[in-house]
Amino acid sequence: MDLLRDTQVVNKNGATFLMKDLIKDKKGVALYFSAHWCPPCRAFTPRLAQAYRDSRLPGSGGGIEVVFVSSDRSEQEFYSYMKEAHGDWYGLPPGHPLGHQLSSQFGVRGIPALKVLGLDGSVISDDGRQEVMSLGRNAFSQWEKLAPQPVDVSVVNLLLENEPTVKTEACDILLRLLSNVIKDPNNIKYRQVKLTNPKIEGKLLPAAGAFEVLFCVGFEEDDDKLLLPLSASISTVEKFKEAIEKISKGEPLPSSAVGGQASASSSSSGGQSGSSGGQPAPSSSSSGGQSASSGGSSSSAGPSTASEPGTSLLMPDVLVREKEFQLKLESCLQHAKTYEDPSAQKAARDVMPIDRFETSAKEKFKQAKEHDSSIPDSLYRDLLLLEFKEWFKTDFF
Repeated sequence: MDLLRDTQVVNKNGATFLMKDLIKDKKGVALYFSAHWCPPCRAFTPRLAQAYRDSRLPGSGGGIEVVFVSSDRSEQEFYSYMKEAHGDWYGLPPGHPLGHQLSSQFGVRGIPALKVLGLDGSVISDDGRQEVMSLGRNAFSQWEKLAPQPVDVSVVNLLLENEPTVKTEACDILLRLLSNVIKDPNNIKYRQVKLTNPKIEGKLLPAAGAFEVLFCVGFEEDDDKLLLPLSASISTVEKFKEAIEKISKGEPLPSSAVGGQASASSSSSGGQSGSSGGQPAPSSSSSGGQSASSGGSSSSAGPSTASEPGTSLLMPDVLVREKEFQLKLESCLQHAKTYEDPSAQKAARDVMPIDRFETSAKEKFKQAKEHDSSIPDSLYRDLLLLEFKEWFKTDFF
């Protein structure tokens, strides 16, 4: 997504927009690779447009925006195609240098293709086209549910626990570090923080919350320094920079506006147990969280106590990640159910030698039981599945 943020896109009337302005209140982007000269594209585009229109209702998937990445032969064809069949979304005109880059990055080998991404660049769906075909507008609501949670910057509030001078110095150092990354994101020099640097050691290490912020931004421990991986989201860095700028002016961040990590912290007695209300800081790692505890232990002994609101979360995003995983499982199950057809299932059962499967599975289960009586009855279903699998691989074809 960092590739797209500062890109200008157009609507079907030729008006230009900055992508970062269009997605600031969104949860994800669906990149639609298509062209008017492609017959399958012309067949699919109206269905996508209808699903898009139906999903603009509240709670129906309106948090996912579509961007048309054109492979048309000319701008005239591009605008004609958008007016003729597309929804009220935006597009990258043919020949735009980013079009080929996006196609390569997301492995597009043919069109139409629909790749759905979170704002952090993570892939929500690699085959959005099939999901639109089977789920219609519900595909958009499904993607919206699966989108990564908004960046939670409430950990920045920990900086307010410091004495004014300590807080100011820590904020200044953090702002310089993050500003350098934003200004030149590919410069490795700006992506490392040397812990032996006198300013880091003398002014950042003693500040409560400073290292927690760095780890939530995405920095990882590496011997005597912290490194920010190239895969870390620049938009995440920008959000933390904006939050620190507010803090440096004495403006606390309301927990309700950023997710709930702060409120989770206030309810925790020791740090880890309070993570139930937190939201993810996309690139933070467990090793990073532990280091925040060990590397910043001297700062934790400052003005705050375990019962105060500033208690830090070592892994604030664990429960949220578990929830995301659960939603993905539920989504996959729902997706699989759309293919269920009772008549097709009956036709499939009619060609399978089910009696043979059951006889063989029962015999193997009996032998297994004789060898080990503690084997659970559920093993029978596994053996039955293996019989089906063997038949499908050998006899069916």
